[in-house]
Amino acid sequence: SSGNAVLKAVTTGLLYQQLATRFKSPDRNTVKLLGGMASGIQYLYAQVEFDSTGSCGWLEIRNKTGTGSDTRIGERRRLDDLDPDQWHDLTLCVKPDDNLSDAAIYATVNGACLYAELTQTPSVGAGLGTGSGSDAVYFDSFTWSDSKSPDNECPQCDCPCEASSDDFERTESAGADD
Repeated sequence: SSGNAVLKAVTTGLLYQQLATRFKSPDRNTVKLLGGMASGIQYLYAQVEFDSTGSCGWLEIRNKTGTGSDTRIGERRRLDDLDPDQWHDLTLCVKPDDNLSDAAIYATVNGACLYAELTQTPSVGAGLGTGSGSDAVYFDSFTWSDSKSPDNECPQCDCPCEASSDDFERTESAGADD
């Protein structure tokens, strides 16, 4: 229930991590699922924020590399019908490549997914965190696995493709060729 609270754990295998939690945030406080932690100020995380009055929120992947250095990686995904009073599943997967210099990162909330790539070697810490306010965030569970095997793989994202088309037909304008 305290502001910027963090619950930390250290995984014991390879740098590969698959993390999951279940949360609700009746006061619309920010929820964080931390992975790749090297220290309390250096980690990757999936963040869920709620709007101030409605029932929507946003999912993003962030990288904290030091005091005051915190950046979003990739897109920010809007989550419709995200009721802060209900339980939601949040997952984070950190999957370094063979030489550990880059990592693929997946984050999902109730199946809605984000994917990003990072040029950075993650570490083995993991945790749960709250936002800057002092309102309560409730966590129901925190599970992780950290050794890559065929039955323990990063999730296949259910990211919606946004399709568009163009028939290249335009009206003629003065001085322009077709």
